[in-house]
Amino acid sequence: MSGKPDPVPGALASSAAGLRRIVTANRLRDGRVVFLTGAGWSSDVAKAQALSPAEAEAALELVSMGPRTEVIAAYATEIDADGLPKRVRERIRVAGPSVRTRRAPVEED
Repeated sequence: MSGKPDPVPGALASSAAGLRRIVTANRLRDGRVVFLTGAGWSSDVAKAQALSPAEAEAALELVSMGPRTEVIAAYATEIDADGLPKRVRERIRVAGPSVRTRRAPVEED
């Protein structure tokens, strides 16, 4: 395992046609990073729908007009030819927290 997230399906074929964005947000219920799919939201970047810049803007407009009970802070981000987010920040969001917390050992009286 390389530690890199799985690419977005179809992104290689789609990038030739100019489909180079995915829409991401945070789920209100638990704060998890989620990605827009053809059927809603998923925490799996591999299920994200690759969109053209115009399609991404239209999707963001629809998200902003919908009920504000599912996600917050939605935005589009570029993906590379491998279907992975280009920006380091987005790659970190896909991989999860960069700092893991450990539970302190329980001391008995």
